[in-house]
Amino acid sequence: LLFICLTKDVAYCKDYLTYHAYINTAEKHLVNKEFDSCFYYYDKAFDEFEFVFVKDPFIAAEVALKQSDWNRLVKYLIKGAQNGLRTDCLDIDVFDALKSLSIYATVHTDMDTAYEAYTKKHRVNEALATDWLQRYDLLLDAQQIGTSSELDSRITDDVKYVKEILKKSGFPAEKMLGPMNCEDMANYSAIAVLLSYDCWMAENHEALWEAVKRGELLPKEFAAMCEAELNNEKTKSFHTVYNKACYIKLKPWGMYFALYDYALTPESKYAEINALRAKYAICDIETDLKKKQLERTGEYKFNFGKWRPRIDYH
Repeated sequence: LLFICLTKDVAYCKDYLTYHAYINTAEKHLVNKEFDSCFYYYDKAFDEFEFVFVKDPFIAAEVALKQSDWNRLVKYLIKGAQNGLRTDCLDIDVFDALKSLSIYATVHTDMDTAYEAYTKKHRVNEALATDWLQRYDLLLDAQQIGTSSELDSRITDDVKYVKEILKKSGFPAEKMLGPMNCEDMANYSAIAVLLSYDCWMAENHEALWEAVKRGELLPKEFAAMCEAELNNEKTKSFHTVYNKACYIKLKPWGMYFALYDYALTPESKYAEINALRAKYAICDIETDLKKKQLERTGEYKFNFGKWRPRIDYH
């Protein structure tokens, strides 16, 4: 952590557990329709942190639009563009009302300007981002049509590559590579690769938690990798290299966050699971349930892409 911080600016090394506490609190107020408090915590997150996960100002802008808070709507969308949000990402139903407003043309222009500045700033990582997308595609091919030895070789090479990048520059995800596209609002190419390796969390738990604190991973991405590794012991999936020793090492941490099946979790388990979620900067189950209901009614969009909805880590 010290080495990485010495090679980055001070803003890079701010503790993102504070950021996630702000976002979790904002969303808790959102689902309870306490909008003044919701905006208060969104403002704190976006004012105090230069880098933000692009899904957060996007969701905040949804709230501002519904509450007719035009100043915050513009502020949140510009913040999103400064972190990789493109104007075509607004071409969804929840933002239809924006296009009829007189401010839309100005917002569109200002977002384009902010996004152009973002691309110039992050151009240094374009090759790495492309490389990871290619590695992700190659892994999918190996899972679907490759032999077991080809798949093992592919996974081993990818894991070695992530370890090198993590040690040198940090974890290769949204902060480093930028969001993949409007549909995904993240960059999970490296994460998806690591889900195919049983020992990743057992071997790198502490380093990855430090990556969360630096803003290189979302807490729910970290938790999803923990749960996937534990689930591999039960399923022994055909596209993972099953290793019982790693499962035994990981199991005592009790890393069950109810990311996959929180809607089916009995209320008697809420207190235990919510305590673990709070320790790892994840919102409580009740908030997740309310967010899911709001999304089902079409009021808000919290989930993005083909991979994210599988674990509901909005």
